[in-house]
Amino acid sequence: MSTDWNDLGQSVPWASSSSDFPATSASASKKRRIQRACDICRRKKIRCDATQKLSKGSRCSNCVTSGSKCTFSNESTKRGPSQIYVDRLEHKLANMERLLRKLALRVDIEAELAQHASEFPPFLSGHSLDSAAERTATSSNSSGSLGVLTARRHNHPVTALDHDEAEYDSTDGDDEDEEPLPQRITKTFEEFNIIETPTCFHGKSSGLGLFRAATILKKEQGIEPAPNRGAGTQDNSEWERRLLAVPPPTSFTFPPDDLIRILFDLFFLHFTPFLPVIHRPTFEAQFSSGRHLRDTSFAKCVLLVCAIGSRYCDDPRVYIEDIGPKSAGWPYFIQVGDPKPPAYTPATLHDIQCHVMLSYFLQTTCAVGSAWSVAGYGIRLAQERGMHRRKSGKGPISLYDEQEKRAFWCLIAIDRYMSSSIGRPLACQDEDFDLDFPIEVDDEYWSVPEEGAPIPTPHQPTGVPSKISAFVAALKLYQIMALAVRTIYAINKSKALLGFAGEKWEQQIVSELDSRMNKWIDAVPAHLKWDPNRQDEVHFTQSVNLYAVYYFLQIFIHRPFFYPDKGSNALSFPSLSIATNAARSCSHLVEALQARGIQGTIPVSDSSINSGVVLLMAVWGARKTGVSVDSQSAMRDVSQCISYLKWCESR
Repeated sequence: MSTDWNDLGQSVPWASSSSDFPATSASASKKRRIQRACDICRRKKIRCDATQKLSKGSRCSNCVTSGSKCTFSNESTKRGPSQIYVDRLEHKLANMERLLRKLALRVDIEAELAQHASEFPPFLSGHSLDSAAERTATSSNSSGSLGVLTARRHNHPVTALDHDEAEYDSTDGDDEDEEPLPQRITKTFEEFNIIETPTCFHGKSSGLGLFRAATILKKEQGIEPAPNRGAGTQDNSEWERRLLAVPPPTSFTFPPDDLIRILFDLFFLHFTPFLPVIHRPTFEAQFSSGRHLRDTSFAKCVLLVCAIGSRYCDDPRVYIEDIGPKSAGWPYFIQVGDPKPPAYTPATLHDIQCHVMLSYFLQTTCAVGSAWSVAGYGIRLAQERGMHRRKSGKGPISLYDEQEKRAFWCLIAIDRYMSSSIGRPLACQDEDFDLDFPIEVDDEYWSVPEEGAPIPTPHQPTGVPSKISAFVAALKLYQIMALAVRTIYAINKSKALLGFAGEKWEQQIVSELDSRMNKWIDAVPAHLKWDPNRQDEVHFTQSVNLYAVYYFLQIFIHRPFFYPDKGSNALSFPSLSIATNAARSCSHLVEALQARGIQGTIPVSDSSINSGVVLLMAVWGARKTGVSVDSQSAMRDVSQCISYLKWCESR
């Protein structure tokens, strides 16, 4: 069947004839009204009604009140399309070309374009973009809501960032030459070659905001950038993307019997102390019964347990051939594919557990943003099952219910950590569920009852600290983190709805968060208090992880207030000093961890990165802030953070 390219062209909106865009119309001929602010309103960052007042020959309301002259000395320039917008258009065009080549293998696209070049409208220059958008908006008024949406896309090219641009765009037109912060953060990601896709959104709380601030501060100090040496993530991305695009197999291949038991041991030693998503006695009983050979959901659970356990294994059988240790676990991970259950089928507990483990593994790949999506979808599946609600009744405690509770809390923990790390909304707020915290009883003290047998009451022996205590303590930290995301990093609309107003609300919020952090640190169980000489390795690593999240959150809370010259953001206490002390403490954590040869968790690595950047900002910004900094000591701590990250780079 031949393709009628003329019909195809007519069906594409942007290939329609010029008659769809009338050259003259009443609305198109109107002069575009430009919103301007006078010099005083622009300087005070307040709304200005100069446009309406000046047309009547009078000053704006603010200047009348203050008895000032209403002047316009600073000329504003209209910003053209941002580079990220151009990059996205090029990316979209490349995708369309690939699609066309698949649909029409025998058609020479370049030749067709050259042949019909005269039929296409000329390329719009920068100064005509606004008029083209106006004509589109005018013509769309009679074509329904779709036209309105199209017009909005013309006026706001980067639609994924529209909802947050108002947070940074001045209402009076000030700083028109500067890109909104989310676009600048995304561009910074692209410069570092660590953004997954051109449409990946990173908000205010994203860690790259800290990178950008440090980069600007470095330039202000006149420090030349170091030559690009490349990074492990950049080396990994090509083969990782290639493997992520491979469709999953129709049947599963499990590790050999001698290897799979080793991977199970490594998983329960290094993973479940931090995210207790799998109850080991239940898991091993189901595996021994051969359930993984007849239950797809459980088979995927087994593969993900093997994938995560492989991260701590040196056996070459867990690698992708010709890639080496960096691919540990990938032979099992890529078999899982989409963990969602079939459409219209309620998720099982194993499906929810898969989402927890898959989200965690994705955080170690180039598809970090996908981990946030997987965790969020897992929360929706769990809510569909009612796993977010406290079980009614006063009957005996059910092991199955406790497993559901643990799985849901694991998803909440990942979602909150990921949301704060990449600047995206939380999937579930505290008021959306009423679950109790997990029961602090270790796996071995939960009996797996036989069918029809009574369920014994679980009991943690006296004097034996529970490994679950660290998870519960972390969940309490994530509650504080969720509050910080919803307050300090909220967009303007959320702040208005929550009633955050006045000059001192930020100081009150930060003081409240600091108070909660102090209460948390005082309530840490004795066996998890920081002690670099602690003998029990599990409790030691749990302590490192807890304190790493604590320091990460301390920096996260104070990050927007490092410099007190931001008007309403000025706080009465030294946020940069608080964050610097947290960064120093974190460097000591990873030094003790590395000295023992123990590989830390993802939050430990992330906290090391943030700590290193904060310490550099403290050194580079000492003159700006007037804070005395021991540069040599700070740089030693920076070197320790870098040393730890290099040590972890192989995995």
